[in-house]
Amino acid sequence: MPFRSAMAANDGTRAGFEAARQAGHLVAPGGTVIALAVAVPYVAAINRWAGECLVTPEQVAAPGADHLGRVVLNVRARESAEQACMQMPPDIASRAHVVTGATHEVLLAAAADVDLVVMGSHGGGRLLGMAIPSAATEMLRHAPCSVLVARPPFDSQRFPARIAVAVDGSDGSLAALAVARQMVACSGGAIHATVITAGRVPAQAVAAGGGG
Repeated sequence: MPFRSAMAANDGTRAGFEAARQAGHLVAPGGTVIALAVAVPYVAAINRWAGECLVTPEQVAAPGADHLGRVVLNVRARESAEQACMQMPPDIASRAHVVTGATHEVLLAAAADVDLVVMGSHGGGRLLGMAIPSAATEMLRHAPCSVLVARPPFDSQRFPARIAVAVDGSDGSLAALAVARQMVACSGGAIHATVITAGRVPAQAVAAGGGG
């Protein structure tokens, strides 16, 4: 695979673990995946992590509840990141990392040190992302590296099996095509790539090693 390192964003949900599984299968053997969980202060304030309460109603009413919520949030985030590392294939190194801050700011900073960022999808949709900027939308717009929004279902024996590459002759689309070609080559032909062309596209961009 063309990716030597990846970051899998994890928030303790199924979508976050899906991101970890797919990241582990997109990194070259011997590569590294960082399972990054973001402990957002707002999450502690609303007392939720992965759909569960951080502290009980009795604890919320007790003195020091805010501090306790932040402590438990960091523990839950660490546990989620470590569980995400368990999703990796045996030939992929992984490490759990927890960072406190605004999600999109933390992820953008971390993206500077990896080849690929993988994030889960929570089904908000692109229009919602445009109206209320989500972390995934911000990463797709501004990340300095490749970004994948991971969606289920995941089959470790066949992932990825097919890739569609949209090419319009722009530098960005040709870079995407180059990555697809590398993935096909590294898979030994197990991946089928289809190129979808639009506009004035160079002749050499018509095929992507096994597609048409």
